Amino acid sequence: FPLTLVDLECEFVAEHPGIRLRIFQDGDLGVELKALDKPQYRQSKESRVKFPMERWVCARVHFVLSPTDGTVEIWQDEQKVLDTSGVTLPFRSAIYNSLEVGISAHSNPSEACVVYVDDLRVSSSEFPK
Repeated sequence: FPLTLVDLECEFVAEHPGIRLRIFQDGDLGVELKALDKPQYRQSKESRVKFPMERWVCARVHFVLSPTDGTVEIWQDEQKVLDTSGVTLPFRSAIYNSLEVGISAHSNPSEACVVYVDDLRVSSSEFPK
């Protein structure tokens, strides 16, 4: 299955540190910072909602970017599955200048993996309901 769905990256730095929306091995949607000690922001084990395969899913993520106290919120099919805070920038002057949408990594690169994307929106303000 796909590991990553969205990557925000800082291309000015080697290895392009950034933050990614990903599917963890347990099948839940979460976020990982691709820098420092790679902090992960995951759903609680008690209320974990698996990410379904082979059907359309509405995934929405909201980041407040900060090297110390950022925000990570994720909705899956209009249900908020994650609301937490932590490091969302690899360093204070980081600028995310690249957006990758789709599979940039998956669990078995020798086998085909497909993700269809539709109705992608990026905004600096909240979307109306």
